[in-house]
Amino acid sequence: MIFDSINNAPQYFSLHPLFAVAFKWLEENPNAEVGCYEIAGEDCFVMIQNVSGKGKAVLLEAHNEYLDIQIVLEGKDEIGWKERATCRDVRQEFDAAKDVALWNDAADFFVPLAPGRFVILFPNDAHAPLSGEGAAKKAVFKIRVTKG
Repeated sequence: MIFDSINNAPQYFSLHPLFAVAFKWLEENPNAEVGCYEIAGEDCFVMIQNVSGKGKAVLLEAHNEYLDIQIVLEGKDEIGWKERATCRDVRQEFDAAKDVALWNDAADFFVPLAPGRFVILFPNDAHAPLSGEGAAKKAVFKIRVTKG
């Protein structure tokens, strides 16, 4: 997991060829309406969402095919985190059609997300978005782990 300020995003562009594309899209569309937007076909898309926090009881999830870049645009969120390899209490085995596995395990810690902050969540990062309280507008970029 990477947690940082959006001002520092360029230092991560070398990690994946579509990171720069995603952040550029956000810069060019700062007031995007709720919806799903294709950026680079199925390799990169974004979901703009109005969401409400569900508290610390949110399930941990992880993905194999896509990594997430989650950015709060308005309001705030918290994202729980636990190393995927240490998750034991399986709620749902990996579902390839939905690209998700779920666990009942508790997160090891929570990262507060406010506007101007982002997290990048890789396949080894079990995460629990919406672990905070209150409303938020978020951009959730889905980027194929291996492009092509």
